[in-house]
Parts: sequence; structure tokens; C-alpha cells
Amino acid sequence: MKDKLNKVCTICKIEKPMSEFSPNGSRHKQTIYPKSHCKLCEIKRLKAWRKDNPEKFKSAQRRNNLRQLYNITLEEYQTMFVNQNGLCKVCGQKEATRQSLSVDHCHKTNKIRGLLCHKCNRALGLLQDDENLIRKLLSYLIESQLTV
Repeated sequence: MKDKLNKVCTICKIEKPMSEFSPNGSRHKQTIYPKSHCKLCEIKRLKAWRKDNPEKFKSAQRRNNLRQLYNITLEEYQTMFVNQNGLCKVCGQKEATRQSLSVDHCHKTNKIRGLLCHKCNRALGLLQDDENLIRKLLSYLIESQLTV
């Protein structure tokens, strides 16, 4: 008699404990029934798919990142990109170091402000979106140009 705490993987054909199988269904609707293949076989399958489909993987990863980090779709990103003519909203330049502009957002409200090049996005981040600090930095630059 087979122990109900074990299951045979349909891919590797090895009997394994139920803990070696992921729940069947989406993250939001997990059922008590496990998948037919073990976690290790699933990892191998996903790695092979990523290798065979690099463009699809990159696109899926981009979609997931936009949704998880900024709660926007790729289509919403592309609309903002077109509305900004593919240029940074601060310096007006095309992104030089990456293929896409960074999504700039307020860290307090999570409201998206626009798309920025990597340099402008980093500068705002390093200055912690602090208006007073940005004004002081601007005053410093103006004063230092007068003394030269």
C-alpha cells in the first residue's frame, strides 16, 4: 500500500514526499492538490524554456516588474514613452546606458511622475526627492559659477 504522503513525479518518475510538489493553481487560487511534477522538474523545465525563449522571457519579466513595482502595464509604460517622445522628462535626452527609460515615482505616494534617464533618476534618488536639498545644490552651483 502506497503512503499518501508520497507521490510519483510524472516527469522524473521518482517517488517523493508531497512537500516536493507545488500546489496546483495560481498563487491566488491554490488548491490542496499538488502539481503532477515535482519542484525540481519544474525548475529544470523553466530554465530550459528561458534558454529557448529569451525574448519572451525578457518581455514577461519586464511586464511583471512594471506590474509589481509600479502597478502599471507595459502598454501604459509605452504610452508614457510615446508621450515623452522617448526622451527623459528632466534632461530631454535619450537613454544612453539602457534600452528603456526608468519609471520615476514618488516614494511617499507611489504616484508615477514620468520616465527618466538612468542618470536623472539616480540623481533624484540620491537627493531623496528633497526639494530643499535640490534648491541648496542649485544655489551652490550658481554661487560657484560667479566666483570662477
